[in-house]
Amino acid sequence: MRAAVLATALAFLVLVSGCAGDAPSGPASARPSETAAETAPSPTNETSAPAPAPNRTAQLNVTIRDAPAKAKADAPITIRWELRLDDDNASRAGLTTSLRWGPTSRADDALADDAYANEAGKTEGAEAPGDFEATFTVASAGTVYARALAVDNGTPHWSPEVSIVVEAVIPPTIHTVNIFAAGPIGTFVGMSNSMSITIKAGDGVKWHNNDNVASHSAEADAGAPEAFHSGGAGGGQDTGIVYFTKTGTYAYHCGVHPGTMTGPAGGRIVVQA
Repeated sequence: MRAAVLATALAFLVLVSGCAGDAPSGPASARPSETAAETAPSPTNETSAPAPAPNRTAQLNVTIRDAPAKAKADAPITIRWELRLDDDNASRAGLTTSLRWGPTSRADDALADDAYANEAGKTEGAEAPGDFEATFTVASAGTVYARALAVDNGTPHWSPEVSIVVEAVIPPTIHTVNIFAAGPIGTFVGMSNSMSITIKAGDGVKWHNNDNVASHSAEADAGAPEAFHSGGAGGGQDTGIVYFTKTGTYAYHCGVHPGTMTGPAGGRIVVQA
């Protein structure tokens, strides 16, 4: 009986010892959900911004900002224009712009690529905003009309029309003062038998020597608005032409005979505007 009790107790101890040996001896392992949460990368808000698309919606405006109201025939005419977008933050490239002009006015609803007979200042690959200019000449008097044109992806954009009155160039009047042999040497007599003549600024004067004895010339007195010398002329010849552009009274004397035609009775050229 006693032997049976001891055997049962020994078997129980062996069973308890085996269960204790199966328990883990190291630290407790983390739960899978906690490990994933700790090792997963944190989300970020940093993303690459897409490149801005070209702005084709901003309205392109073409404006002539500098053009003369009048010009002279065969003189250079310069017109300046600008390309602008109605969005100050927008820009546009790849445009073609030029100045178109001709003798005929064109209505806004009658514009075509050949609306004007002439073209100047053509620029390809232009950008907006941008400033441009063109210079041209007109051979004869009349009125010319001009517009600036910009072509954007095949679509034309015209500026308002401007007009320029072209005036003929009037040649200056050439006046003649006669030098006569009668009287003291070098007496100057104007076209109206006067010692003085009146001309307009820009006109010219020449002296004709009617003295077959001596050569004569005309030279400005000291204090004249501008100095001049006509060059000498022999009998029956003309001096060179002197052009007067500055208004005022020009007293002069004979350059060959400096002591003659001086003082109140000397020669006078009065130049008026």
